[in-house]
Amino acid sequence: MSLTQNEIESIATQVAKRLQGKCLCGLSEEAREEMPHLLGVVKDIGSGDYQRGVEVVRDMGKRYNRMTKVSDRVGNVLTYLVLAAMFGGALYVVKTGVIAVIKAIKP
Repeated sequence: MSLTQNEIESIATQVAKRLQGKCLCGLSEEAREEMPHLLGVVKDIGSGDYQRGVEVVRDMGKRYNRMTKVSDRVGNVLTYLVLAAMFGGALYVVKTGVIAVIKAIKP
């Protein structure tokens, strides 16, 4: 059973009314409004080429992740160095105090 031209137009009109103003992508209205801006930024980064812009953004993300890992490691190393220096200083103070006490006890 085939549809008549009027039935097809009626169905198309009803579907269009139901979908009017709605995005099937699941983005909020605010996010949909920002999509042209985001795509413009990608295009600018790629010097007018979307594909090149996406690749540059991907490379920038990889570099950022590597930089974050390195900075975390450097921060941990510096923290351990500071703790070791504090511990060493505390041991030196205790050792010096013990030696002073022993000298004070021995005539």
